Amino acid sequence: MLKCLLLLLLAGQWSYAQQDSLTVQTVDSFRSGYYFNGQWKFKPGDNPHYKQPGWPDTDWVSINTKTLRRTATDTAYRGIAWLRYQFRVDTTLLYRPLSMEIRQRGASEVYLDGTLLCTLGKVGTQDQADYQTSFVIPYLFSLKDTGGHTLAVRYDNSLVPKGQGNSGILLGIHEANSYYSYYFPDREEMITILMFITGVFVALSFMHMLLFIFYRKALYNLFFGLYNAAIAFLTYTAFVMSNSHDFVESRNAMNWWFYGFLVFGLSITGFVNDLFGKRKTRFYILLALALLLPLVYILNTQAGALALAAYVLFVVAEGFIMIIRAMFRKERAAFIVGGGILLFFCVVIILIIGLIVNDGQLDTSTGWVGESLGIMLLILLVSFPISISAYLAWQFSSTSNRLKKQLAEVERLSGEKQRMLEGQNEQLEFQVVERTKELQQEKQKSDNLLLNILPQEVAEELKEKGASKAQYYDEVSVLFTDFVNFTGIAEQLGVDELLEELNINFTAFDQ
Repeated sequence: MLKCLLLLLLAGQWSYAQQDSLTVQTVDSFRSGYYFNGQWKFKPGDNPHYKQPGWPDTDWVSINTKTLRRTATDTAYRGIAWLRYQFRVDTTLLYRPLSMEIRQRGASEVYLDGTLLCTLGKVGTQDQADYQTSFVIPYLFSLKDTGGHTLAVRYDNSLVPKGQGNSGILLGIHEANSYYSYYFPDREEMITILMFITGVFVALSFMHMLLFIFYRKALYNLFFGLYNAAIAFLTYTAFVMSNSHDFVESRNAMNWWFYGFLVFGLSITGFVNDLFGKRKTRFYILLALALLLPLVYILNTQAGALALAAYVLFVVAEGFIMIIRAMFRKERAAFIVGGGILLFFCVVIILIIGLIVNDGQLDTSTGWVGESLGIMLLILLVSFPISISAYLAWQFSSTSNRLKKQLAEVERLSGEKQRMLEGQNEQLEFQVVERTKELQQEKQKSDNLLLNILPQEVAEELKEKGASKAQYYDEVSVLFTDFVNFTGIAEQLGVDELLEELNINFTAFDQ
């Protein structure tokens, strides 16, 4: 009996000492949200007594509940396990409405001081389990004393496939009034931003796809359209994930991320190779790899995700190198497109390095990531489209100026040809007039010669009909003429004068 009393006294002293070591939470702690990230005790297995506030947990291991791993090299736990966390509050939190927020990839039962506080999903066998990722509306409760409190969580993540990111739970408590004052406005603002981004990139994708359809030689329009479609798809996926509370929907959305980033990487390598690539062999190889990656992802999710990360990293490095080389070759398009794309690639590389260093996660709550993530995401979204828009504007301006010069040259050549044709027409008209005059003169000579041989009546008949009918006359007179002393006269006159004299005389005879 004395031993039992001694044990009870020691247990009371130990419990009092433990309570004194607990952090006291105030209303200010919960006003901006308090997440229980540390000091969680973890025990695999399923024992309903683990919910009791006085259950000894000194031999339980400390663990990161978000990953369910003690260290980065450990394997994440799968199955049913219990988590315990102890804390104290001051009088400012008594009977004050508090809201509990849970983010998880499984099912959980939350006990406060041994009493069931809330459930999210259904813990059970694989056939019975119902996994939920978060509350539709955070759960409300209040605390009634300032003593030590114990949160015990029965958590089940048996159905989460290995290699699909974190499978743990994140639990936080907020002061309800302040939480609801910023929770819903921030949520509406986030939804508005996501939908706006999705709409903008869908419109850009549609526009550039139409440009490609009407001018298929410009493949960069196709790849830029795919890039915009990938950004719109990823943004919409983020919207779905932020509004989904079902584990299956969230898991499907994670699969959508894979295909969105796959199209994202393919569009980048296609665009850069189309603008700056001399040979297309490397692009065809990357295209074949992009077609094989979904098969790898289906067979092994973790291997597929790692292969996709390596693919995107290689594509980013390839684009970076190709643009730098094009700048050294002093290609005009490289300086226009290169600035925005290089900035885009730098941000992508920084994010990828951050993911690699932080084991596939980026903690946005603290550090340089939390301070600069918004700026980096803004640069990531606008740098590439702005640079491409600048390139397309330059190309349109260059093409327009080139067409103007060609049109001016065509107009100049057309004017010269027109003037040449007008000169040739005038020359031909002059030649036609001259030839007509010559023909008329020759015709007149022929007519005169014919009239010298035949009577005019017969000559006209020959010209009109081509032949002359023989005429019969009952009586005809034949005139014989002789010129007296013709020989002497011919010697005295010249040839022209003699012929003129004969013509006058014979014409008089005909009349």
